[in-house]
Amino acid sequence: MTDSEITQALDADLSAMSLPELMAGAAASYHELKRSRARLLELLEENPEAVAQHPELRDELEHLRALTPEQISGPGS
Repeated sequence: MTDSEITQALDADLSAMSLPELMAGAAASYHELKRSRARLLELLEENPEAVAQHPELRDELEHLRALTPEQISGPGS
């Protein structure tokens, strides 16, 4: 499947959805993103040796620590 075909399929799916459905889906995705950020932050902070050995993990940890509380949340929030 080409990028164009994927884009067309997604456009068709989105066009078939109502605004409330789109908003609910976006809210659920954002909530899951925040939970994932919280879990990744927790894992990185629990593994300082791995972070020290991999610059990309250190960069990610710094990025996560710079987020506001509204941009990250723990499980169940």
